Amino acid sequence: MLAPGDRLFLYTDGVTEAFTKHNEAYGDERLERFLEQYQGFSIEELVKGVLTEVNEHSFGVPQSDDITLLSICFNGRT
Repeated sequence: MLAPGDRLFLYTDGVTEAFTKHNEAYGDERLERFLEQYQGFSIEELVKGVLTEVNEHSFGVPQSDDITLLSICFNGRT
């Protein structure tokens, strides 16, 4: 059940499997920390922030998998 104001953040494994030149994956833990820091931000800022963060992490390395992000906020009634 979702309550008004609840959010979902969905993503493909290309996000957590984005690698650096040193073969370091972006990873689940890093994504979780980022999402915790951006809790008060708008959905648009959140998605753009994750994409920027992943691109900076893997700068100079060709993308090896799709990167798809979707975030929604439930504004309806309980």
